[in-house]
Amino acid sequence: TAEIPREILKIQDGGNMTNRVYILIFLLAAFSITIWAGTTVIPLTEHVKPFRIRIDDTHIYIGEGPEIFIYTLKDVKFIKKFGKAGEGPREFKLYPELSPDFDVSGKDLVAFSIGKLSFFSKTGEFKNEIKLMGGGTWQFYRAHATGIFGERITRDQNKIRYTSTIKYDRDPKTGLKKTKEVFRFKHRAQSGKPFSPISRGIYIPNFYIHDGKLYIGGDINTSAIHVFDLDGKFLSKIDPPLEKIKYTDADKKSYIDELMGNDEYRKYYERIKD
Repeated sequence: TAEIPREILKIQDGGNMTNRVYILIFLLAAFSITIWAGTTVIPLTEHVKPFRIRIDDTHIYIGEGPEIFIYTLKDVKFIKKFGKAGEGPREFKLYPELSPDFDVSGKDLVAFSIGKLSFFSKTGEFKNEIKLMGGGTWQFYRAHATGIFGERITRDQNKIRYTSTIKYDRDPKTGLKKTKEVFRFKHRAQSGKPFSPISRGIYIPNFYIHDGKLYIGGDINTSAIHVFDLDGKFLSKIDPPLEKIKYTDADKKSYIDELMGNDEYRKYYERIKD
């Protein structure tokens, strides 16, 4: 059995482990994946700066830049890679430092880049794409048999920002048509208010589809995961009795040292230094 090193798990969507550990453990358990202490660590020599990782029943998928790499889950053998920067079929238009968000929870691999959703087989063969109106920076999508769920930042009449999970149908004109907002919670960044140093994960989706259910977490004010069916009907809530950890001065120093030592994250220092 091959171990996925902790350093690889930490690249889950941009390197953020804060407030995602419970969800990640939950998903790994859901897929019946066990990582044993003391097993062999297999280096992934194809990667220099990996950004995302996804796992299904048979494969590991890692995103780095505009490319998606596929490995076997059983023995972590490299199979192939696909994708390149651009705006044509099989290509991804991206913001600097990012890789396409992609989902493997359904029958297809669905990748989101600026302005479109691209559908591939689980082995990387291109199928089709949906052009999206408005593009969007912080949007994520998950496809299932009867429709598509998406996450985006929304605002109410008082200009309060929310992270909203929305159910869509396919639309020939706009690509996607909103059918209902399933769930929302206040976004961690609000205009005119301090940016929380704990919540750096702006590139991380807060919802997942598994076994015919929609799971939504990500609210930094609670550890709860809300469970819905694929019509958007609320089913239950998973609310483990987790105790908040005090953010100490030592934690702050460690966090700032990490920011200042990382070219990608150094630009956030001015926003959180006070």
